[in-house]
Amino acid sequence: MVGNEKTAYSIIYRLMKKDLEKKIRNNIYSVVNPATGDIIANPYQIACAISSSAYIFHHSAFEYYGLTTQVYYEICVPSDNRFNNFTYNNMHYKYVASKIREGVVFAF
Repeated sequence: MVGNEKTAYSIIYRLMKKDLEKKIRNNIYSVVNPATGDIIANPYQIACAISSSAYIFHHSAFEYYGLTTQVYYEICVPSDNRFNNFTYNNMHYKYVASKIREGVVFAF
């Protein structure tokens, strides 16, 4: 978008100083809704942004599509790239080894 990585980080830093953007974890940021102070990204977008091969599955996918009535506070994230589990906004993101590729659907 800006063409220069240093310029991009400078823009992110200025937005964070004004509380218009929040850091979720390394290389994952979200714009903030100024009216509420909450981030715009939902937990599923955060999970899929962890790595280029990350996706949601099992109860997380069912919850995303509205097929469950129970609220979970953990999202299991299969990925080719291992990452450290972390918690953000009371949602726990847990690494699960990716064992299949066939049948994985990426819906954006």
